[in-house]
Amino acid sequence: MGATRNHVVSGSLGELTPLRAGMTLRPVISKLHDYQMEVSTGGSYAIGKYGEIITGMFLRAQGIDPTEQYLYKDEDGISHTVDFFDDKSRIAYEVKTGRFRSSARKEFRIDCLRFAVESGQFAEVKFVNVPFLGRVGFDATILRLINGFRLITLSESYVFETGYRTPSPEPVRSLSLQGLLKLAEKHTSGPNPGFSREHILLAFMTIGNSGTISREQLRLKSGLGGGSVRTVLKKFRRGGYVRADPFGCHLTESGEALYRSTLKKLSPFLSLDGSQLSVGKSQVGILVRSMAASITSGIEQRDAAIVTGAIGATTYVIRGGGFSIPGGSSDCEKDFPSKAWPTLREKLRPKNGDAVIVCGARDDTTARLGALSAALTLL
Repeated sequence: MGATRNHVVSGSLGELTPLRAGMTLRPVISKLHDYQMEVSTGGSYAIGKYGEIITGMFLRAQGIDPTEQYLYKDEDGISHTVDFFDDKSRIAYEVKTGRFRSSARKEFRIDCLRFAVESGQFAEVKFVNVPFLGRVGFDATILRLINGFRLITLSESYVFETGYRTPSPEPVRSLSLQGLLKLAEKHTSGPNPGFSREHILLAFMTIGNSGTISREQLRLKSGLGGGSVRTVLKKFRRGGYVRADPFGCHLTESGEALYRSTLKKLSPFLSLDGSQLSVGKSQVGILVRSMAASITSGIEQRDAAIVTGAIGATTYVIRGGGFSIPGGSSDCEKDFPSKAWPTLREKLRPKNGDAVIVCGARDDTTARLGALSAALTLL
């Protein structure tokens, strides 16, 4: 649909909505240099940040003073962020930049956002699409996916008049999981670092899962102390995994590539508190793809989890489409009935040859560290 000067295309039917009467862009443009100082250029991170800055300018021009990177929780209690949140109207704004096809559907976190509305965390969620180098819009699958949410598409003429420059690309470095884990090694004659490989991986995955996270939130979610989280972030920045700006910590383009690669081996954590599939007040499950053949008895994985402070861990392998324990039950769903089995199947979607580790501990962070420690014995 064509867009007119100083207009935005808004709503599922694409009606034209004029900007607020009498509004000019000059007060917004006066802040342009401040915004540019806050943004690093490069790759998908820079493109996303570019869209957020344009949207921030648009919202403020409408008289909205939103909170940026606002935290909300999904039905499993896992924290996520929306790009903007208006405290007065309790409307959340999620920004997408450029052209999005169905392969990117996971980036929309529709189930999480629907739950946030249903649970009263938001009154409404609006998606804002920002054009980038002539590319704008969602394909038919994405449009069906976001059915029920309001869609605002900024016109290219509006973006052009903001005067904001398109970010330049950043060269992508080749980073490996083993290289990431080596950041926990001691390289000098000084004291041992106050963190392990599990802390490094949990911190990295937490940043990747959050998109943007503050240093304090990272400390709380990774189990790192104040000094250790500063050291880890310094190592991440020097290694090219993470960058930091006034908004918080983000993965670089290279870091995002490694994060996506890691998710092909390890699933995100799944909360299973009270499942009785393991021991401990807090329990989490994690899927390790295609590694069932590397498991002998599961004792090695249990012991690795206990070293981190976990109370216990049970390793299940997927054979014949079912959960089994090496040297034990060949049909755990039959022998140990639990409401957790359907959850594991639905959320983790295990396949034959995969391994599922359920780790229990006194708290959620220790359970996650234990699950990662067990998983690392297989990688």
